[in-house]
Amino acid sequence: MDQSVIVKLIFNITILLTLALMYSVFQSKIEQRHQLRDILMGVLIGGAGILIMTTAAMLKNGTFFDARTILISVSALFFGVIPSIIAGTIMVIFRAVIGGPGMFVGILTIFMALLIGLVWRHYRLYKLIVHREANIAELYLFGLIVHINMLLCMLFLPQELIATTIHNIFLPVIIIYPIATYFLCLVFLNQSEKYILKTELI
Repeated sequence: MDQSVIVKLIFNITILLTLALMYSVFQSKIEQRHQLRDILMGVLIGGAGILIMTTAAMLKNGTFFDARTILISVSALFFGVIPSIIAGTIMVIFRAVIGGPGMFVGILTIFMALLIGLVWRHYRLYKLIVHREANIAELYLFGLIVHINMLLCMLFLPQELIATTIHNIFLPVIIIYPIATYFLCLVFLNQSEKYILKTELI
């Protein structure tokens, strides 16, 4: 893979970690205003998604490669329906404006990552946070499933782009992306546990 692609991927992940730090600030400042918090978080996540897409690496076949699936899946897992739908809508609109041969697949990856995050949240988030059942295997598996799904979405690219795109993104998507997802989940999980402990002590 081209060195510039790796540099942009690292920058994308840096944006994700910055978002995690900003979440800590938002949580402490407006934790009692749930609706306002949801809207602000949705706009913040959507803005981060736009920043990630504007710094995406463009592959030689004209398709874009970035970390939006990490962002939207983890956001859906920890922030829930309203923030993730607001963020997802912002990202979908921006991706549609960018256009290009991979536009439909780019939108599909956003939608599918969001859906997986919300489904995982519904069945597992309470146990992950309240019962402290989080473990490396599950959080890594979450990231792996999201990004195997991302690779499967590439099959909806124009026929002539499928092979080259999968060839170019396969290793970072399977190796780096699940690890980045895992660490981002840990940050948000830690913040969520602190909030629950705080409310239990009040």
